[in-house]
Amino acid sequence: MTSPGVINWLRIAFIAMIWGGVFMVVRIALRDFQPLTLAAGRITIGAIALYGLMRWRGIALPSFKDIALWRFVLLVGLLSSAIPFALLSWGQQHVPSAFAGMTMAALPIFVLPLAHFFVPGERIFLRKLIGFGVGFLGAMLLIGTSGLGLAEGRVETLARFACVAAAFCYACGSIATRQCPPINELALSTGSLILAAMFLLPIALLVEGPPNLPSLSGLLAVGYLGLIPT
Repeated sequence: MTSPGVINWLRIAFIAMIWGGVFMVVRIALRDFQPLTLAAGRITIGAIALYGLMRWRGIALPSFKDIALWRFVLLVGLLSSAIPFALLSWGQQHVPSAFAGMTMAALPIFVLPLAHFFVPGERIFLRKLIGFGVGFLGAMLLIGTSGLGLAEGRVETLARFACVAAAFCYACGSIATRQCPPINELALSTGSLILAAMFLLPIALLVEGPPNLPSLSGLLAVGYLGLIPT
Protein backbone atom coordinates (compact mmCIF):
# COMPACT_ATOMS: atom_id res chain seq x y z
CA MET A 1 0.00 0.00 0.00
CA THR A 2 1.37 3.42 -1.00
CA SER A 3 2.01 5.88 1.85
CA PRO A 4 -0.44 8.82 1.73
CA GLY A 5 2.43 11.28 2.20
CA VAL A 6 2.80 14.38 4.34
CA ILE A 7 0.69 16.64 2.10
CA ASN A 8 -2.36 14.39 2.34
CA TRP A 9 -1.99 14.09 6.11
CA LEU A 10 -1.88 17.91 6.31
CA ARG A 11 -5.02 18.07 4.18
CA ILE A 12 -6.78 15.72 6.57
CA ALA A 13 -5.62 17.82 9.53
CA PHE A 14 -6.90 20.98 7.80
CA ILE A 15 -10.30 19.36 7.23
CA ALA A 16 -10.37 18.28 10.88
CA MET A 17 -9.70 21.87 11.98
CA ILE A 18 -12.52 23.16 9.77
CA TRP A 19 -15.02 20.59 10.98
CA GLY A 20 -13.85 20.78 14.58
CA GLY A 21 -14.55 24.51 14.70
CA VAL A 22 -17.86 24.46 12.83
CA PHE A 23 -19.88 23.63 15.95
CA MET A 24 -18.59 26.70 17.77
CA VAL A 25 -19.49 28.90 14.81
CA VAL A 26 -22.97 27.34 14.60
CA ARG A 27 -23.51 28.28 18.25
CA ILE A 28 -22.58 31.89 17.44
CA ALA A 29 -24.91 31.97 14.42
CA LEU A 30 -27.81 30.60 16.50
CA ARG A 31 -27.83 33.86 18.47
CA ASP A 32 -29.32 35.55 15.40
CA PHE A 33 -30.87 32.74 13.35
CA GLN A 34 -33.36 30.02 14.14
CA PRO A 35 -32.09 26.49 13.42
CA LEU A 36 -33.90 25.73 10.15
CA THR A 37 -33.15 29.21 8.82
CA LEU A 38 -29.48 28.80 9.71
CA ALA A 39 -29.29 25.41 8.00
CA ALA A 40 -31.08 26.69 4.89
CA GLY A 41 -28.94 29.85 4.80
CA ARG A 42 -25.58 28.09 4.96
CA ILE A 43 -26.68 25.57 2.32
CA THR A 44 -27.89 28.33 -0.01
CA ILE A 45 -24.63 30.29 0.37
CA GLY A 46 -22.63 27.12 -0.25
CA ALA A 47 -24.71 26.25 -3.31
CA ILE A 48 -24.26 29.71 -4.85
CA ALA A 49 -20.52 29.68 -4.19
CA LEU A 50 -20.03 26.19 -5.61
CA TYR A 51 -22.16 26.94 -8.66
CA GLY A 52 -19.98 29.97 -9.42
CA LEU A 53 -16.82 27.87 -9.00
CA MET A 54 -18.25 25.11 -11.16
CA ARG A 55 -19.13 27.49 -14.00
CA TRP A 56 -15.74 29.23 -13.70
CA ARG A 57 -14.06 25.86 -14.21
CA GLY A 58 -16.22 25.15 -17.25
CA ILE A 59 -18.17 22.31 -15.64
CA ALA A 60 -21.90 21.85 -16.16
CA LEU A 61 -24.54 20.08 -14.16
CA PRO A 62 -25.64 16.73 -15.59
CA SER A 63 -28.69 16.54 -17.82
CA PHE A 64 -31.97 16.63 -15.94
CA LYS A 65 -33.13 13.81 -18.19
CA ASP A 66 -30.89 11.46 -16.21
CA ILE A 67 -33.49 10.79 -13.53
CA ALA A 68 -31.56 7.92 -11.94
CA LEU A 69 -28.50 10.13 -11.40
CA TRP A 70 -30.50 13.05 -10.01
CA ARG A 71 -32.18 10.72 -7.52
CA PHE A 72 -28.73 10.03 -6.07
CA VAL A 73 -27.86 13.75 -6.15
CA LEU A 74 -31.05 14.49 -4.20
CA LEU A 75 -30.31 11.69 -1.74
CA VAL A 76 -26.79 13.03 -1.14
CA GLY A 77 -28.17 16.54 -0.67
CA LEU A 78 -30.73 15.42 1.90
CA LEU A 79 -28.49 13.02 3.85
CA SER A 80 -25.25 15.01 3.73
CA SER A 81 -26.60 18.55 4.09
CA ALA A 82 -30.27 19.36 4.61
CA ILE A 83 -31.26 16.86 7.31
CA PRO A 84 -28.04 16.72 9.39
CA PHE A 85 -27.55 20.52 9.28
CA ALA A 86 -31.11 21.02 10.53
CA LEU A 87 -30.71 18.39 13.25
CA LEU A 88 -27.39 19.78 14.47
CA SER A 89 -28.62 23.39 14.43
CA TRP A 90 -31.66 22.44 16.50
CA GLY A 91 -29.67 20.19 18.83
CA GLN A 92 -27.02 22.81 19.52
CA GLN A 93 -29.65 25.06 21.05
CA HIS A 94 -29.82 22.63 23.96
CA VAL A 95 -26.44 20.86 24.19
CA PRO A 96 -22.85 22.20 24.31
CA SER A 97 -20.97 22.62 21.04
CA ALA A 98 -18.34 20.20 22.30
CA PHE A 99 -20.96 17.49 22.70
CA ALA A 100 -22.28 18.03 19.17
CA GLY A 101 -18.73 17.80 17.83
CA MET A 102 -17.91 14.64 19.74
CA THR A 103 -20.99 12.84 18.39
CA MET A 104 -19.27 12.92 15.00
CA ALA A 105 -16.99 10.23 16.43
CA ALA A 106 -19.93 7.90 15.85
CA LEU A 107 -19.86 8.56 12.09
CA PRO A 108 -17.28 5.91 11.07
CA ILE A 109 -18.96 3.48 13.46
CA PHE A 110 -22.20 3.87 11.51
CA VAL A 111 -20.39 3.66 8.15
CA LEU A 112 -18.81 0.27 8.84
CA PRO A 113 -21.99 -1.85 9.06
CA LEU A 114 -23.75 0.21 6.37
CA ALA A 115 -20.87 -0.34 3.94
CA HIS A 116 -20.92 -4.07 4.70
CA PHE A 117 -24.50 -4.37 3.45
CA PHE A 118 -24.65 -1.71 0.73
CA VAL A 119 -21.14 -1.36 -0.80
CA PRO A 120 -19.76 -4.33 -2.77
CA GLY A 121 -16.35 -5.43 -1.52
CA GLU A 122 -16.66 -3.62 1.83
CA ARG A 123 -17.00 -6.59 4.16
CA ILE A 124 -16.57 -6.71 7.92
CA PHE A 125 -13.79 -9.05 9.08
CA LEU A 126 -12.30 -9.67 12.52
CA ARG A 127 -9.93 -6.70 12.62
CA LYS A 128 -12.69 -4.32 11.49
CA LEU A 129 -15.08 -5.87 14.01
CA ILE A 130 -12.60 -5.31 16.84
CA GLY A 131 -12.05 -1.74 15.66
CA PHE A 132 -15.83 -1.27 15.51
CA GLY A 133 -16.18 -2.42 19.12
CA VAL A 134 -13.35 -0.25 20.43
CA GLY A 135 -14.63 2.74 18.47
CA PHE A 136 -18.16 2.24 19.74
CA LEU A 137 -16.99 2.14 23.37
CA GLY A 138 -14.79 5.17 22.81
CA ALA A 139 -17.64 7.14 21.27
CA MET A 140 -19.91 6.23 24.18
CA LEU A 141 -17.27 7.46 26.63
CA LEU A 142 -16.91 10.72 24.69
CA ILE A 143 -20.64 11.31 24.30
CA GLY A 144 -21.47 10.16 27.82
CA THR A 145 -24.52 8.33 29.04
CA SER A 146 -25.64 10.59 31.87
CA GLY A 147 -28.97 12.28 31.34
CA LEU A 148 -30.04 9.99 28.50
CA GLY A 149 -33.19 8.85 30.26
CA LEU A 150 -36.35 9.54 28.28
CA ALA A 151 -38.03 11.51 31.04
CA GLU A 152 -40.87 13.69 29.80
CA GLY A 153 -39.79 17.24 29.10
CA ARG A 154 -36.11 16.40 28.75
CA VAL A 155 -35.37 18.51 25.69
CA GLU A 156 -31.67 17.92 26.16
CA THR A 157 -32.22 14.20 25.66
CA LEU A 158 -33.90 14.81 22.30
CA ALA A 159 -31.13 17.24 21.37
CA ARG A 160 -28.50 14.57 22.07
CA PHE A 161 -30.33 12.07 19.92
CA ALA A 162 -30.68 14.72 17.20
CA CYS A 163 -26.88 15.11 17.13
CA VAL A 164 -26.35 11.35 16.93
CA ALA A 165 -29.02 11.13 14.22
CA ALA A 166 -27.10 13.78 12.26
CA ALA A 167 -23.98 11.59 12.40
CA PHE A 168 -26.07 8.67 11.14
CA CYS A 169 -27.32 10.83 8.25
CA TYR A 170 -23.74 11.73 7.33
CA ALA A 171 -22.88 8.02 7.30
CA CYS A 172 -25.82 7.24 5.02
CA GLY A 173 -24.85 10.19 2.84
CA SER A 174 -21.31 8.83 2.44
CA ILE A 175 -22.74 5.48 1.31
CA ALA A 176 -25.07 7.23 -1.16
CA THR A 177 -22.11 9.22 -2.51
CA ARG A 178 -20.10 6.03 -2.94
CA GLN A 179 -22.99 4.37 -4.80
CA CYS A 180 -23.73 7.38 -7.02
CA PRO A 181 -23.35 6.80 -10.79
CA PRO A 182 -20.31 8.44 -12.45
CA ILE A 183 -20.44 12.24 -12.15
CA ASN A 184 -17.95 15.07 -11.76
CA GLU A 185 -17.31 15.56 -8.02
CA LEU A 186 -17.82 19.33 -8.15
CA ALA A 187 -21.06 18.90 -10.11
CA LEU A 188 -22.27 16.38 -7.53
CA SER A 189 -21.47 18.73 -4.64
CA THR A 190 -23.10 21.69 -6.39
CA GLY A 191 -26.19 19.80 -7.49
CA SER A 192 -26.72 18.24 -4.08
CA LEU A 193 -26.50 21.62 -2.33
CA ILE A 194 -28.90 23.22 -4.83
CA LEU A 195 -31.49 20.49 -4.24
CA ALA A 196 -30.91 20.63 -0.47
CA ALA A 197 -31.53 24.40 -0.52
CA MET A 198 -34.68 23.97 -2.62
CA PHE A 199 -35.90 21.41 -0.07
CA LEU A 200 -35.06 23.29 3.13
CA LEU A 201 -35.68 26.96 2.25
CA PRO A 202 -39.48 26.71 1.92
CA ILE A 203 -39.68 24.57 5.07
CA ALA A 204 -37.66 27.14 7.03
CA LEU A 205 -39.84 30.02 5.79
CA LEU A 206 -43.03 28.10 6.55
CA VAL A 207 -41.99 26.99 10.04
CA GLU A 208 -39.89 29.93 11.25
CA GLY A 209 -40.88 32.78 8.95
CA PRO A 210 -38.53 35.41 7.51
CA PRO A 211 -35.46 35.99 9.71
CA ASN A 212 -34.99 39.17 11.69
CA LEU A 213 -32.14 41.52 10.83
CA PRO A 214 -29.04 39.72 12.18
CA SER A 215 -26.01 41.25 13.83
CA LEU A 216 -22.65 41.51 12.08
CA SER A 217 -21.32 38.51 14.01
CA GLY A 218 -24.34 36.48 12.93
CA LEU A 219 -23.85 37.41 9.28
CA LEU A 220 -20.14 36.60 9.43
CA ALA A 221 -20.88 33.28 11.12
CA VAL A 222 -23.45 32.12 8.56
CA GLY A 223 -21.23 33.39 5.75
CA TYR A 224 -18.29 31.38 7.07
CA LEU A 225 -20.48 28.29 7.50
CA GLY A 226 -21.73 28.56 3.93
CA LEU A 227 -18.39 29.26 2.27
CA ILE A 228 -15.99 27.00 4.21
CA PRO A 229 -17.38 23.87 5.93
CA THR A 230 -20.53 23.56 3.80
